Amino acid sequence: MKFNDGYWLLRHGVSASYAKEAFAVETSDSTVSIAALTRPVEHRGSHLNTPTITVDLASPAPDVVSVRAYLIDWDDYGAFNDAYAAWFPERLPSRTCVGTTGLAVGALVEIDWVCWRENGWARVG
Repeated sequence: MKFNDGYWLLRHGVSASYAKEAFAVETSDSTVSIAALTRPVEHRGSHLNTPTITVDLASPAPDVVSVRAYLIDWDDYGAFNDAYAAWFPERLPSRTCVGTTGLAVGALVEIDWVCWRENGWARVG
């Protein structure tokens, strides 16, 4: 995969759609599903004839020991806290949350985490 200034290099004639605003978030014990439009939500019909990006995340994540999150808009901190608590229902790993002025490809949130595996990592192949 090739990048240019933090963006994917696209083949000629191909265009990319990037999420602009989440309009539906569903959580359960170990899953989060986020639906986002590729343009801001202006009215109830904004999703018609607009590409929608759906991201489904699932994991009980028992091995996560630390999480670092970057937020573009600090007003999203409350929603991030709610999602964080839903994602880790049994135990909250240590966390750092940082406000920033920009993320790659127009992302609103970037998250990375550190996991601990007592027996090491399995090798494939």
